[in-house]
Amino acid sequence: MKSNICELFKSASIDHAAIATVLDVEDGLAMVVELGGTPCPVADHLSHVEALKEGDRILTIRIPTGIVVAGRLRAGGEAAAPRLEEKDGRLLVEAPKSVRLQAGDNCIEVHADGRIELDGQQITGLAEGRLRLQGSTIELN
Repeated sequence: MKSNICELFKSASIDHAAIATVLDVEDGLAMVVELGGTPCPVADHLSHVEALKEGDRILTIRIPTGIVVAGRLRAGGEAAAPRLEEKDGRLLVEAPKSVRLQAGDNCIEVHADGRIELDGQQITGLAEGRLRLQGSTIELN
């Protein structure tokens, strides 16, 4: 039987992938991980890896220059990350219950039931044209 598998790397540039546990973190980056019971320094992270915390389980790849963090494994019962999609020049963010944009104590939250909440110290509406508020009832103070 003829194999149709082709070699991607002509050199042994990748030794192996393994699951590790994050032991030390600085600014969301794993600095030291436990791999096979041994603490190991981290050389780098792939660009899509989210901020990590101590105790996270991660997928690592060992390369000649050290260990690279390839991604974080979901904890038991943890939902998948929300879907982000670019559609017609717009960023589409979808979640089953609500989407919340937050900075400090201030936020905008869009709920699946049709409610939109703005919560901030100061809310300013600017318009070159007409600024319209429409609803069956509008309450001011």
